[in-house]
Amino acid sequence: MNQRRRRYLTGYLFLAPALLSLAVFTFAPFAVGFWNSLHAGFGTDLDFVGFENYRYMLESPRFWNSLRVTVLFTASYSVVSIALGFLAAYALDDRGIRFKPIFSSILILPYVVTPAIATLVWQYMFNADFGILNGGLVALGLDRVAWLQTPAGAMASLVVVQVWFTLGYNMLLFASGLRSIPRTYYEAAEIDGVGTWNKIRHITLPLLVPTIVFIGVLSLMGGFVHSFVLAQILTGGGPFRGTEVLMLLIYETAFESFDVPMANAMTIVMFALLFVLSYLMNVWQERAYKGIE
Repeated sequence: MNQRRRRYLTGYLFLAPALLSLAVFTFAPFAVGFWNSLHAGFGTDLDFVGFENYRYMLESPRFWNSLRVTVLFTASYSVVSIALGFLAAYALDDRGIRFKPIFSSILILPYVVTPAIATLVWQYMFNADFGILNGGLVALGLDRVAWLQTPAGAMASLVVVQVWFTLGYNMLLFASGLRSIPRTYYEAAEIDGVGTWNKIRHITLPLLVPTIVFIGVLSLMGGFVHSFVLAQILTGGGPFRGTEVLMLLIYETAFESFDVPMANAMTIVMFALLFVLSYLMNVWQERAYKGIE
């Protein structure tokens, strides 16, 4: 065996544990789930039906409602969380700001709190009768707000809580990206008399494209996958299924209706959507970098 083949073999041996883990815990469950989605029934009593589950799913108004709710929730909280995360990181990047560690710790604290416990606390805060938010409004002489009793209010509440969860982590990612930008770019811009907004527009944001794409992919995962705990505890998908995200529908289909093949079909479709959206975001990143070059 020559030296080149020995080097490749050594590399594959180091990769073997990771490849085995992917095969056992990712690819194999995905294949089993896809095969199960082509059947109907429960447990071992399954009948092969082909793509009938997918046809029924695409004809279901409840599925399209859950997909619409998921997209609306993901887009809403992603835009707000990414924008506020960037602004917080940019503000704390100023060398004149004092007590940076304190402000950073306050913003990152929600990310390290257990989501289920924090969501329960927010549920009490949003309570229409004795919640602290309505208590504050009443103290100011304002009317109570039905935070979780209307579809619009419940969706807004979900967005607020998710932004609260993710803002600090996004800020840390943006802060890391800002530190990677050479200061010489800003110094040269200042010599040319470039203002703050133009420096952000022509220097900061273009060089933060990889960070923005990475945070965008994480936001997609948060909106489609990690939103289950939030929706399940805070609103239960209501009112009138106005906050029934796709993962909540999948859960109810599998564990309440006991239609596991249909739940697997929904999961496969959700995975395909996430894959396509993530791919498009990476294509946009490559084109943006070519524009910079």
